[in-house]
Amino acid sequence: VQAGDIVEIADGSYSRFTLSSVTGSSSTPIVFRASGNAAIISSGTSSSTAPDSRDAIKVYDCHYVIIHGLRTTSAYRAGCRVTESFHVTVQGCDFGYGGTWGLFTDFSDDLVLEGNECHHSGNEHGIYFSNSGDRVQIRGNYCHDNNASGIQINSDPAQQNAGFGTRGDGITEDSVIENNWCEGNGANGAAGLNFASIRNCDVRNNLVVNNLNQSGIALWDDGFSSAYGSKNNRIYHNTVVFQSGNGRFCLIMLNGSTGNDIRNNIFIGGARGAISWSTDSLSGTTADYNICRSTDAWNIYENDTTSTGYSLAQWQSLIGGATNSSTSAPSFNSASDFRLATASAGRDDGDSTLGVATAHDGASRPQGAGYDRGCYED
Repeated sequence: VQAGDIVEIADGSYSRFTLSSVTGSSSTPIVFRASGNAAIISSGTSSSTAPDSRDAIKVYDCHYVIIHGLRTTSAYRAGCRVTESFHVTVQGCDFGYGGTWGLFTDFSDDLVLEGNECHHSGNEHGIYFSNSGDRVQIRGNYCHDNNASGIQINSDPAQQNAGFGTRGDGITEDSVIENNWCEGNGANGAAGLNFASIRNCDVRNNLVVNNLNQSGIALWDDGFSSAYGSKNNRIYHNTVVFQSGNGRFCLIMLNGSTGNDIRNNIFIGGARGAISWSTDSLSGTTADYNICRSTDAWNIYENDTTSTGYSLAQWQSLIGGATNSSTSAPSFNSASDFRLATASAGRDDGDSTLGVATAHDGASRPQGAGYDRGCYED
């Protein structure tokens, strides 16, 4: 194939494949796309016999390539792996029942991972973006029923590789994680959206609901060093809801995760509360216009280092702000529809200065008299 080519893949079953050193350009990408909805790539084989064939689709050292609409099921390790590549897009695919992950990437910059369904991963995550790549766009994915996280970005500060430059520096920067739906993940722990060592990223319009045994959104350092905490990110317009008896906090900031701005979110804890932080993560934290609750009456705000609980008034005093935040219960349209009902707390009274012009489902903001809190706009 050459730059600008489109490879059409008809419905049917195909052997696993590797794309190696396939290169398009920004104006003439190379496209591999399903022409129907049942182009199925087989699983790959055991790493003990063929270590390069563990993943159903492997994209290695490729640039300006688009993978569109393919399906994998029961891959030995990952449905799709993108490694040491640039400007690769994986969109509209279905990666289910992988042994470890649905979609896995490492040491790759400027990826677009959008509109994929990643589900029922046996050991770990639906989407796993690893090893320090920058400027990834992870948007509009449906990640559900994975054993660990729905979406994990782990910049792997313990596995730095100077030979990769910024792709190996232990930090992921300038990325966008938006409009994703994460549900039913975490039977074996790990947050719905789990972020280790991310900086200057936008986490917005995500729906993180009915997850199980860990937090909703986690900002931390992978346990490596507080110098690699997740810093200076914008956490806007997310809806995180746990059911009674499930989960930990909706948002946690640990191990030097400082300078994060948290606005227009709806955080409803189940077994725990809404926001938790380590003492070394509070510096530079700003927050306002959030709705924070605990279904099971846990501390809504809690210092993770000291296990000290805080009321809304104490939280406002602690960070010197959050004057427009609330602990009033919002009303959703139903138990499965997390749009705010008419006259609910959080309708039309959010912060209007954030520049988030669309909602989780693509609706424009604002509708009506003002901006809704949470990921939807009605």
